[in-house]
Amino acid sequence: MAASVKPGDAVGSVLGTERDLDATVTAVLAVGGGFAFATGAGQLVLASVKLDDANIVEAHDGAILSAAIMDGGRVLTGGDDGRVVMLTNGTAEALWTSPQRRWVDHVAAGHDGVIAWTSGKTAFVRGGGAGAEIKDLELPGAAGGLAFAPKSKRLAVSHYGGVTVWALDEDTTQVFDWKGSHLEVLWSPDERYLVTAMQEGAMHGWRTSDGSDFAMRGYPGKPRSMSFSRKGDWLATSGAFETVIWPFAGQGPMGQAPEQLARRTHMVTAVGYRPLNPYVATGYDDGVVLLARQEDRRELMVRRTGKAPVTGVAWAADGKRLAYGTEDGIAGIVDFSAVDGKR
Repeated sequence: MAASVKPGDAVGSVLGTERDLDATVTAVLAVGGGFAFATGAGQLVLASVKLDDANIVEAHDGAILSAAIMDGGRVLTGGDDGRVVMLTNGTAEALWTSPQRRWVDHVAAGHDGVIAWTSGKTAFVRGGGAGAEIKDLELPGAAGGLAFAPKSKRLAVSHYGGVTVWALDEDTTQVFDWKGSHLEVLWSPDERYLVTAMQEGAMHGWRTSDGSDFAMRGYPGKPRSMSFSRKGDWLATSGAFETVIWPFAGQGPMGQAPEQLARRTHMVTAVGYRPLNPYVATGYDDGVVLLARQEDRRELMVRRTGKAPVTGVAWAADGKRLAYGTEDGIAGIVDFSAVDGKR
């Protein structure tokens, strides 16, 4: 793996580094003070500021299909080798292996070390700690997405026909119905809403208190990336030629039109709200990464050019650094410390 941009070089209008990982970046995560990049070659690449001295861990015999952050900065991954792997202090440990070597499509991490994963039409949950019991739940169809509730002990699993919410402490389930194929699923930070990205090129949502549902349509492409603002009052989504941002304050998006930000002639493929304030990082299908401020629509070009779609973006917890990955294997980290006080 060769560095394509040296530390301290300009990436767009800010200081940053890039590195060619020689395999598609399948996930980008903020881990402690640094970042983790999962690849289609089964590697986890761990970096802080400098990508050229990143730590590379062989985690899977095949592609990493999903990744999540656990308590204590550990990384949880699922792969097409049928394994669930946990990375702790640079050491990879297999937690579960599919007897049929079926793909582990999705992983998620909850509170107190509780983890979940899906393989085919089955969702699995394991309590915290080694030797903890593993429970499983059969789904109506193959899982499209997986997400723990931010506060309560609930797990949402999307599939064809809607979302199943599994209350883990009671071992009961509730289904939120809507016809169609539901992929990624996300809770609002206050757990008032569940939203999914759909195969049909739309978003769908439910108010969890009473099950009232609402459709968010009008996408020319398929929305695959979603990000709530820190307070949960806005939801940024991909799947259009701009970042589509739905209002979730008050009564939510029902009957309201979305805002549009950072419009270009290329499709948005990845979005991520900054933790500190309403900036949205947006990646496009031509490899460009743009930062836009929602309040006045000011823009900062982070990555000016590329060859392949951006597959993911992630912010450090302090909001001073942004990481991104691309389909052709480029990993990047940009530092906003020098420009933060000027915007």
